Amino acid sequence: MKNLLLTWTWVFISVLHTNEAIMGASVVYVPEEHFLFLACRRGSDVEWTHEIVRINATKHMSRESPLDRTKYQLLPDGTLYIRELEKSDRGRYYCNGRLVAEVIILTGESFVVSEGSTLYLPCSFSGKLKQRWAYKHTAASKREYISTMFRNGTVTQERENPNSRFFHSYNHLHINNLQLSDSGIYLCNGHEVAFVMVIHTATLVLFLAFTVLAVVVVTLLSVILCLKFRSRRKDPAPRQEDTELQLQKPSARG
Repeated sequence: MKNLLLTWTWVFISVLHTNEAIMGASVVYVPEEHFLFLACRRGSDVEWTHEIVRINATKHMSRESPLDRTKYQLLPDGTLYIRELEKSDRGRYYCNGRLVAEVIILTGESFVVSEGSTLYLPCSFSGKLKQRWAYKHTAASKREYISTMFRNGTVTQERENPNSRFFHSYNHLHINNLQLSDSGIYLCNGHEVAFVMVIHTATLVLFLAFTVLAVVVVTLLSVILCLKFRSRRKDPAPRQEDTELQLQKPSARG
């Protein structure tokens, strides 16, 4: 029961933590094993922390310096590069004590994200001469091409991109300030990469709350059933001698 209470406490804290981040900080959704850039724009003399843990990043003193295989790398303008994200990389990131982003790690191919947040969509089909992103509102809808990147790095926009919310970079599509209309299926070079559902922030909080409630109810029912099963096993079955003795008593009185 103690472990159960600890689990419930952790889940509710997670919901409150996410709610606070959604309301007061930039929320960034990134698929597992992808990479991430977090901007600080305060020069190279910065200190990044993940929650309360200081990040020891490899420093690149020149823009021409190529990225290497280390986990954390600091670019000359203070931007933090994180490669091959894991579930443990989720959480809050601070630059010089200022909250920059709440990072949420995604798994699978169906993503529920909050309105106004940022989303990274990876594309691993980069062996071709060009990389082309497309979008469908539903499975039956016609494709709308977003942009095409050629091998030389040139990007051609193929539909209107107000406020430059869609940023096509090498091996990923970066969408800022997600809108409800961004919900749908995203394809890269004809391959379905992800189904994205953008919902209101308040709806997302309610969704998380109902999820927690469902987990609590299911867990509580499991505990109750388990306790009942144990109590039944502890009740000793009547011995044959006792049963025979009870049957003989009325006949003796007669």
